[in-house]
Amino acid sequence: IISARLANNNLTIQCKKPGETTITIKPQTGSHVATYKINVKNVAPAITKNLDASLSLNVGDKRIISFSANGTNNVYTWYFSKDGKSKTTLIGSTNAPSMELTATKDMNGKYLICTIKNDGNNEIMTSALKLTVNEPKKEEDKKEEVKEEDKKEEVKEEDKEKEDIEDEDEKEDDIE
Repeated sequence: IISARLANNNLTIQCKKPGETTITIKPQTGSHVATYKINVKNVAPAITKNLDASLSLNVGDKRIISFSANGTNNVYTWYFSKDGKSKTTLIGSTNAPSMELTATKDMNGKYLICTIKNDGNNEIMTSALKLTVNEPKKEEDKKEEVKEEDKKEEVKEEDKEKEDIEDEDEKEDDIE
């Protein structure tokens, strides 16, 4: 027991860890002593900020995936899921509501979920994070994109030049 406090006929006891403990209550005056055995449970886990709905990555990208939860002595177990509801493939357990993910092609279209549990409480599950994993672009594709962007810029410059010429023609008409 870390501390005990009595206020408004409510006894609040803060314990270091769950389990059975004995408390003895002695009045300030008189000789009546009461002894109680109590079973201390963990605070049930609750999710306070869930996983995002989706994440798009390229093969090889690394990301820290996280959410927020309260509770005491929580164990977080991460899974891949085919449907976002069922636990399909175990990834691993941690003592924190976060994990580092390195994207692989086979993760595309799968969901990432995490379960949270502690002694004496039911397991809860995060919302599902849908993963989209793209192949990295090939050098040829990157070069093509640059060429397309260059063409767009040339067209913009030509359009601007035409507008400038038209503006000058209008000014000359106004002067006459």
